[in-house]
Amino acid sequence: MSGFSAADADLSNLPPLRILTRAKNKLVGFYGPPTVTPAPSASTGIPDLSVKPLPALSASVTLRLPLKVSPDGQVAALTLAEGEKLQLLALDSGKVRCELDCTEPQVVWFSPRGGYVCTWSRPIKGSEDAAPPNNLCVWLTTSGALVGSFFQKKWMKDVLQWTADESICARLVTNEVQLMNGDLSASVGKQPTVLAKVFHNGLTSFSLSPAGTSVAVFNPEVKGKPAFVAAYAITQTQSNSLEGLSVSPKTVAHRTVFAASEVKISWNSPGTSFLAQTHSDVDRSGSSYYGSSSLFLVGVAAAAVGAAKEAQPPSLQVQPTKEGPIYDAQWSPTDDSFIVAAGAMPAHCTAYDGNGQPSYEFGAAHRNTV
Repeated sequence: MSGFSAADADLSNLPPLRILTRAKNKLVGFYGPPTVTPAPSASTGIPDLSVKPLPALSASVTLRLPLKVSPDGQVAALTLAEGEKLQLLALDSGKVRCELDCTEPQVVWFSPRGGYVCTWSRPIKGSEDAAPPNNLCVWLTTSGALVGSFFQKKWMKDVLQWTADESICARLVTNEVQLMNGDLSASVGKQPTVLAKVFHNGLTSFSLSPAGTSVAVFNPEVKGKPAFVAAYAITQTQSNSLEGLSVSPKTVAHRTVFAASEVKISWNSPGTSFLAQTHSDVDRSGSSYYGSSSLFLVGVAAAAVGAAKEAQPPSLQVQPTKEGPIYDAQWSPTDDSFIVAAGAMPAHCTAYDGNGQPSYEFGAAHRNTV
């Protein structure tokens, strides 16, 4: 966190930042850092963003949904008008790559590497037992082919997840998480095969670790029983083959989290720990009208990730350096540390080490996002 300088990163080797903005009746694309920002125009005082323009995307655009861009920045998904199909635009050329056979999507999102785009539409009455395609669909971004179709009555965030390399795909159903081969391209024309299941009674959400070594689950408060988060280990019983996936019968991590009706789970990159940011609509202390929030650092059993026993991380409640709500918490992408924004405004932003101890204080400011 400290001592970072421009010398630590060779900006000349980074790809140019492509920025896509929505203007009146059109989409405008331009390049940002590390390319040189052009000088402001003498007449308007505004930088001329057309110095290095992206190809024109559309002369007239009326977006029906928020514009979605794949994590690799190569593809954008949008619907131009009511009743029209969802289009995938190649941002390097500005041309339509393909159209999806989906006209009324309510939610659109991409897989981590941009290989797939997922859509959820409101189910039609009586469609639960109908033949595919159903209302939760997975499409190839290269061709628009349908490679997965499921019935999902209500929209739930992160109901379908991939590992960072897209080798494993996981789906939440009642009381279980289903694990499938993340390469769904082989599923064109048929349903993806479920390779393993995580059975866990009462779970309402889950999070797959980036490396696919564990899956964390959350149970909210029920009839006086406190909420908790837990994790199960995922192993490959056959070398270099996802067909041999198995799940540990017992949890490899467990932590009670009081006053929690919902949770946001985020993993560190090795999959040895996760942060559970909890929220409850009611603050029993009466100090906040907006409910209460807490943050927990949960270590996963070392055997689940192939680490030495002495390297097993701790499990504890993270204490903010200023009293108040917890707004955001994010792991570093390069090491085992994280930053938390918390406390009554002006909030504190604090860096913590892998043991959950404060290591650097960025100070107080009016900010709520890391």
